Amino acid sequence: MRLIRKKKIKEIIDLWRPLLLPGFVLLMMITVARTLGTIESLELWAFDEFLKLRPTEKVDERIAIVGIDDEDINQIGNYPVPDRDLALLIEKIQEYKPALIGLDLVRDLPVEPGHKQLARVLKENNNIVGIEKVLPPTFAAPPSLPSQRIGFVDVKTDRDSNVRRIILTAYIQEKNAWKYSFDLVLAEKYLSARGIEVTNGIRNPNAFMFGDTELPVFLANFGGYVGEDDRGIQILLNYRSGSNRFEITSYSEIMKNQFDPNLLRDRIVLIGMNATSVGKDIFDVAGVNNIYPSPGNIYGVEIRAHSLSQILSAVLDRRPLLKTWPDLFEYVWIWLWGFWGISLAMLFRSPWSNLLAITMSVFLVLGFSSILFYFGWWIPVVPGLLILFLNGVVLSIFSQYNRALKDRICVQRATIERTFEDIHNGPLQTLKSLMREVKDRDLPQDILLDRLETLDRDLRKMYDFLQQQTFTSDNSILLGNGVKIDLDRPLHELLYLVYRNTLERDFPCYKTLKITIPKFPEFQDRNLSPEQKRGLCRFLEESLCNVGKYAEGATRLKVTFDRFEGTYLLRVEDNGIGVSTVTEGQGTKIAKMLARQLRGRFDRHPVSPQGTCCELVWPAKKKLFSNF
Repeated sequence: MRLIRKKKIKEIIDLWRPLLLPGFVLLMMITVARTLGTIESLELWAFDEFLKLRPTEKVDERIAIVGIDDEDINQIGNYPVPDRDLALLIEKIQEYKPALIGLDLVRDLPVEPGHKQLARVLKENNNIVGIEKVLPPTFAAPPSLPSQRIGFVDVKTDRDSNVRRIILTAYIQEKNAWKYSFDLVLAEKYLSARGIEVTNGIRNPNAFMFGDTELPVFLANFGGYVGEDDRGIQILLNYRSGSNRFEITSYSEIMKNQFDPNLLRDRIVLIGMNATSVGKDIFDVAGVNNIYPSPGNIYGVEIRAHSLSQILSAVLDRRPLLKTWPDLFEYVWIWLWGFWGISLAMLFRSPWSNLLAITMSVFLVLGFSSILFYFGWWIPVVPGLLILFLNGVVLSIFSQYNRALKDRICVQRATIERTFEDIHNGPLQTLKSLMREVKDRDLPQDILLDRLETLDRDLRKMYDFLQQQTFTSDNSILLGNGVKIDLDRPLHELLYLVYRNTLERDFPCYKTLKITIPKFPEFQDRNLSPEQKRGLCRFLEESLCNVGKYAEGATRLKVTFDRFEGTYLLRVEDNGIGVSTVTEGQGTKIAKMLARQLRGRFDRHPVSPQGTCCELVWPAKKKLFSNF
């Protein structure tokens, strides 16, 4: 049992060895490529697609957007919108008791007429938050607003100009002060009014924590990013999915009372530009299914709405925030799929089966990754898919070539071994017998010529037989006396035919035999392949030939083929003198090889008072695989 286990382990190692090195090289290439940021763009593309593929979410009823569009600008007749018109809009909104008003419009300088009126409105209403820009190029907040009601609207874009993250805090070195984002200020005021205070995080002391919800901080190598600018405190934007994300109305609809009052009551109302003609506040956002203002674009005021909604929904609704695994877990994930690709290349011999397995594995990776993304986990799906595909396909091609090469070598080796066995049990046995007779006594010339002619005929028959087997699928064996036997016969019939035809050969020790006992009961063993049957026939033929050549004075020969206790037994026993030698002949080597292939054992030993016994024992129940 231990030998079988060791053999199995060796077979597994032999299967893995030719694939491990190229598979490991491909795995290291993907790992290095990810570490250097070579596939960052692919990972960000996958991130965007996962955002767009999520189920549609309901409208966030805590936030309303009042947009100033191109039609409003035409009606007002001026751009930028004068302070007077903006003050009237704010006063109109205040009539409906909003929770907060976020003024996402630049008002660092007066826009007459109406500047004093707007300054008064901003100063008298404590629920208004204005904007500034703290990173170059900068602009200031409205002068009439205190600092606690001001937030910056700086946006951090990725290398492809898309907005995927938001800055919550920024350190301004010139002022030696920390500034807070527009949406963070609005979220803090809205949540504190409901008894939820902001504190420092537990997992990351630099993070913000509202109640028991900690905002995961964006780092330089967060998820698929490599070496990104992570100054300040940033978080990934988990954009709301669907085509209707927020209630949106226009300046004109508010001023003309053409809206539902519940749209504004107790909500955070964001006032911003929705005008395509201006185009100064439009950003690229690939992760949102958007057709207005244009595919892949979004207005700045809606980015603020998404950021604000993300914080509020996480705290109040337990909506997932986007986070990633630790680096170690990410690379374990990648390497697991790499080794799974190697396994697929090893397990499936058929290219179509391998392709089907790879396809199913790809869907498994995508399905598992999308489920995790839905719950807020961004995992490295692209590196996993790349290494799975490369190791699965490239190594499969390499494995197919390696297997074909091994098969050709095995076929050639089997052909050589089979040819030698055929020659060894036929012409060589005749030649050895002839040489022994010539050595022991002088043979008359006519007898010697007759024997040599017989040997010549046997060699020619052997050539014809081997040539026929090379070009046809002839499943047969050629015995030493030139008789061909079909290997499709049952084993007991084959062995009897070998026994009968071999004893008809002209060996000197057969002439003294007086008793021969053949025992070939009928058995059906479908677990034996034709090659294994061929080996058993050769074993019996070789054993009988040895009796004919060396068992001097033998009078009794007993050949047994039997089954007992779950094993088969093939035994040849004589009572001749025999030959004792310390060297292992070719026939013995072939018999031992056959025993290993059958997972059995071979034994040759003397019997008392005189004689030799050759026997082969192998299991009868297990399926035996040919290694010939």
